[in-house]
Amino acid sequence: MVHSFVLAGTERRVRCGASRFGLAALIPLLGCPSFDPPPSPAVAFERGIYDPRLGPLEIHFSEPIAPESIRLRLRLDRNNQEREVCLETNGSLPAGCTEPAATVIGDCTVDPTKAERPQPGETSTRYPCDAGGLFRLEHDGSKLAIEPDVRLIPFERYALEFDEGLGDLAGRTTQTRSAIPFQVASEYPLAPTTFSEGMFFTVFEVDDPVSVEFDFFFWVELNSATGEARLFGSDIDPNDDSVDPKLNRNPADWHTDPNQPTGTTIDARGQIVDGTDGPLLIAYPFRLSVAVPAIDAEGVELNARFGEGAFAGAPSPPEIRQRAEGRMFAPKVYLGLDDERAFAGEGRGVVKMYRLSDDEAPRLEDLMPTGGNADEIRNTF
Repeated sequence: MVHSFVLAGTERRVRCGASRFGLAALIPLLGCPSFDPPPSPAVAFERGIYDPRLGPLEIHFSEPIAPESIRLRLRLDRNNQEREVCLETNGSLPAGCTEPAATVIGDCTVDPTKAERPQPGETSTRYPCDAGGLFRLEHDGSKLAIEPDVRLIPFERYALEFDEGLGDLAGRTTQTRSAIPFQVASEYPLAPTTFSEGMFFTVFEVDDPVSVEFDFFFWVELNSATGEARLFGSDIDPNDDSVDPKLNRNPADWHTDPNQPTGTTIDARGQIVDGTDGPLLIAYPFRLSVAVPAIDAEGVELNARFGEGAFAGAPSPPEIRQRAEGRMFAPKVYLGLDDERAFAGEGRGVVKMYRLSDDEAPRLEDLMPTGGNADEIRNTF
């Protein structure tokens, strides 16, 4: 049945279901059946900026949802101009996409057989996702919280994605997939920096869960107006057996090894923050996967403060160089690679680095693996 009427002073005809035109309050007066939409998710933070310091990544629902209807994932927010999600199909991206919308956490569903038993007094149950973390669902179905395995990257754009079929307790379900985009806040605001981009000899001295050392050449690309940084590094090896890798930090005695299966590269985002004690380099979570010895570390973070001083093993002169030292941490470290890896615990260690002069530094092209593009690094910002 279609009800219609004419608004006073107009010739506009209104029908049942016209709530989308802002006339929902008139529907009961017309004898129209009420419209009960399916549940809709929304984030609990404002302006699309999530600040991890203020609490977990929570999603609230417009009404209690049926737990079995949940299927969600957290992706990088990557779309083309037509708003197509940049998902790879047979190794190819949709036209206009330059980077895949990689899944960070997912798929996340309610599987009672894998649920963690709630503790007395808890009002929610934790469910593991297929990869990347877990989620916590309130027993009344009003909200859930995402708990990633590793820290989300500041300034990165993400999207929470719910598949179609999200339903309420009465069986009303969504018919389309929905996505909630957001950005992650940084502990430090973006600000100009006096630091300059360049090449660095870098040493990772890992203490836990095993004692091992890795050496890299790192290029730091920088947006000096904001402090945003990109760190691109290549594994390096001594030129021959006469080079003591524990003592020699002369770049002339090392060569890059960016290609698997023996070598590796690191591509990380970060930030330079100027301070009275010197510039602070912050590298946001990245993956460190090294073949020899076989170690795979997820969510590696590092902080290193720059100053002036001598660097053990560096060529002399000069005696005084721009150098940095700090700490590194990884929430998950595995021994072995791919299917053979075994969880070994958290990772901790020290990072040390010093700036190479133009005469000492390799070319950025020398750090690139086969098929890599150095100009893409240079044009990051």
